[in-house]
Amino acid sequence: MKNIITLSFALFLATFFVSAQTTDKIVKMNGDTLTVTVTNVSESTITYSYPRETVTTTINRKVVKQIIYQSGRVENISEPIVINGEADFEKVIITKDPNEVLGLVKKGDVQSKASKLYGKESKLRVTATDDLKKEAVKKGGFIILIQSDNFSMSPINNVTLTGVAYGY
Repeated sequence: MKNIITLSFALFLATFFVSAQTTDKIVKMNGDTLTVTVTNVSESTITYSYPRETVTTTINRKVVKQIIYQSGRVENISEPIVINGEADFEKVIITKDPNEVLGLVKKGDVQSKASKLYGKESKLRVTATDDLKKEAVKKGGFIILIQSDNFSMSPINNVTLTGVAYGY
């Protein structure tokens, strides 16, 4: 009887150690580590599942710093976008694709408006975009998902941009 209990315990430990060694690790930009099985790495996303689960989860590459595979190989995925104040506003990314902000943290709504008497749309758009990026920096964001982009023409031309700033 004692041998059966010892054998059962040894089998349990062997199963535990084998399953623990057959996982990958995803290291996120915020420092969190996910112990998972990576099933697919594409240009924009990483798909994985948790041990002993069949459901898969997809995460944006921008959120992932590196993957440490079960073989020991390390794949660097993304470099963090570091913004050290308003002077770095040009590093802020503008997107209209919701998939580009998957897994990022919403930092807040941002809005900007540029107006000028008979102003040229392209110049107004540059001004409004720069102001929008500066607003995102103030909120700790590095990427903006555009919600609306409007141009109105009259003697006073206007470009109004609204979006949501996201960060790590």
